[in-house]
Amino acid sequence: MADRGASLGADVAITLDGPRHPSGRPTIYHGVRGGVTVRLTVFTASGDLHSGNYGNWAPDPSVRLAHLLTSMKDEDGNILISGFYDDVIPLTPAEQEALEAIPNVEAALAETFGIAQPEQASGRLEVKLNRPTLNVLAMESGGGLSGAVPAIPAWAGAAIQMRLVNGLDPEKQTALVVEHVRSRGYHVLTDRDPTDEKRRRYPRLARVSSNGGTRAARVPMEGRLSTVLTEALTVDGVPPVRLPTLGGSLPFAELSEGLGIPTVGVSLVNHDNNQHASNENLRLGNLWQSIELLARILVMPR
Repeated sequence: MADRGASLGADVAITLDGPRHPSGRPTIYHGVRGGVTVRLTVFTASGDLHSGNYGNWAPDPSVRLAHLLTSMKDEDGNILISGFYDDVIPLTPAEQEALEAIPNVEAALAETFGIAQPEQASGRLEVKLNRPTLNVLAMESGGGLSGAVPAIPAWAGAAIQMRLVNGLDPEKQTALVVEHVRSRGYHVLTDRDPTDEKRRRYPRLARVSSNGGTRAARVPMEGRLSTVLTEALTVDGVPPVRLPTLGGSLPFAELSEGLGIPTVGVSLVNHDNNQHASNENLRLGNLWQSIELLARILVMPR
């Protein structure tokens, strides 16, 4: 892919995604997280069983799933899976300095989103963007019947998303999840649902599968590219926010490493745009400001 990058004749790739910093300043990011979504399913009986006739006898997969999930993360948001943080590449002094220069918006964020206390309350959001995450996106159980029915379900599942930072490989992190489930006494399948024979054989049975995932990528903050872009987006003497890592995932690795084109990002939309949620929105003020910011980028020196 690097040869194809040379044929493009491009000095830089600039992506336009993600929210601007809540301070409202123009925002530059030098890297993105990778990610992988894991599907965890706990199996018990071969079918749903009446909760009165078989309660206290048939294992409840929903409760077992809940115990598994809470074993992966403590109440402060720290991930408890063995080795999960081991390969994280630390921030450089320049990246740490850039984070310290960002306005503190913790109180405003809590007010905007109605949160009394965030996870890992002693740290700032911008710092936490450089740590991997593990979040449960969805949970379900039973035979697909709508509403709650008086039957103990035969299975319970959860979609778990991990956001990865520099140094973390999605396959290895998924393997750590598999080993964690095994350490809790489960026989783990990775390629198929269990047969009836396996249901009868193993007291604790689970399946873990993933979507493959993507790696994180980051370019240095000390280069000319960062300097020129920072100068271009300095408005009325106020410098932009410079993030080592954006919270979301983009194909930075494919551009920076695969095509050999240094890649940075500029965030344009409002931080409270409800991305991937109900009522996703773009404030008109951000639209007009984005036109000006893009004009500044187009005329910046090479």
